[in-house]
Order: sequence, then C-alpha cells, then structure tokens
Amino acid sequence: MLQTAYCLIPHGPAYVLVRYRCSRCRRVGQEVVDEEDWTPDILGEAARRADDEPLVRFEQWGEISAEEMVDFHYFLERTPDVLTTLPGEETRRSR
Repeated sequence: MLQTAYCLIPHGPAYVLVRYRCSRCRRVGQEVVDEEDWTPDILGEAARRADDEPLVRFEQWGEISAEEMVDFHYFLERTPDVLTTLPGEETRRSR
C-alpha cells in the first residue's frame, strides 16, 4: 500500500483513492473505492485460508542460496533446450 486519500466532491459522493504496488511484479496501480465500501481494516494482514497449504510450504523453504543458484545454472547447461527441440529432431546445441 503506497497511499490512501479521500476524494471529496462538493454535493456528491465521496471516494477513497488507493495507490498500491504489487509485491510480485512491482507495478504501481490505483483504484477508486466508494467511501461507503471502504474500511481501514482492509489494510491489515490478510487472513490465511485452509487451501493456502502450498503457499505455507513455499514460505518455509526460505531464500535461495548461492549454492542452489550455481547448481541450477549447471543443471540448465546440461539440459537440452526443450523450447527449440521438436519431436524427432536433435537439439541445436548438439549440431
């Protein structure tokens, strides 16, 4: 959440402008919400659902270590390029 601001229109409805940044792609967006629909409690911690078990497991893995990055790099070097390989053809690297 970057910013919230009330937008008051004389003799009209009031709105809340909400500016936010996506935690995954880092893009900034904004929405206008009716003041009647707005509650500051929305900004609190999101409640976990029962079906969030894969997310909980993912969070328990922790950060990727330098050793894991190096291992993955070498794995990719040893793996044929699937996107450029058609069935029955040899890979571009082996030509």
